Amino acid sequence: NAINIFRAANVMVRGNRIANCAFSAVRGNAASNLHVEGNSVSNTREVAIYAEFGFEGAVIANNSVDRAAIGISITNFNAGGRLAVVQGNLIRNLLPRRPPGTDPGDSAGVGIAVEADTAVTGNVVENAPSAGIMLGWGHYLRDIAVTGNVVRKADIGIAVSVDTAVTGNVVENAPSAGIMLGWGHYLRDIAVTGNVVRKADIGIAVSVVPGAGTALIANNVISDTLRGAIIGMARATPVTGDLAKAGGEQFAHITLNGNRVR
Repeated sequence: NAINIFRAANVMVRGNRIANCAFSAVRGNAASNLHVEGNSVSNTREVAIYAEFGFEGAVIANNSVDRAAIGISITNFNAGGRLAVVQGNLIRNLLPRRPPGTDPGDSAGVGIAVEADTAVTGNVVENAPSAGIMLGWGHYLRDIAVTGNVVRKADIGIAVSVDTAVTGNVVENAPSAGIMLGWGHYLRDIAVTGNVVRKADIGIAVSVVPGAGTALIANNVISDTLRGAIIGMARATPVTGDLAKAGGEQFAHITLNGNRVR
């Protein structure tokens, strides 16, 4: 790691040029009120900018990241990690795997990964083999706002399961799905409104398995999809036709309104 902040609060990391790290460029471990701003980062083989474990409060803003397994990670809600702003970052050319010696089950190819009590706004992510913006799953996710981001060339543009507003984002060139809502029964209290999704296999994928919770999908513009604009899913498997055309009424947990499809 280039810069490591361990159990130190109120630290500011600004204006650095960091390259060629085996793991992270900036790693905050239980570092509350951490500010990481205006840094240029390239060629980090794990997570470029990390806020992890028992922290409260992190601002990750106006950084550029080129080549990392994950660009920015706000994680470990299970250990008290929460409360952050991720704003105005440029993240591109994510790597499909982490370096040897790390947990093979850990994710990679993700632009921004967050879990709890966080605003993700005004970021640009391009070339993400897994997901542009990934918002934790089930118990490891709470109260997220994802607004005004641009995601290009990510397998899944934005992936989310519970307690989140996804508003005013632009997603283009998503081979699997522009926006993915839920995984199995992990779906609850999601609003997806005013987004533009273009050139995706599925525009918006939403879980329709028994036990899935509430989702509002409204006033989105969806174009150039191969399989359909809004498709019901059983985990990774499409199980409905295009709900933007017909059939949405059979799923009481989903509200569809005002979406424009071409």
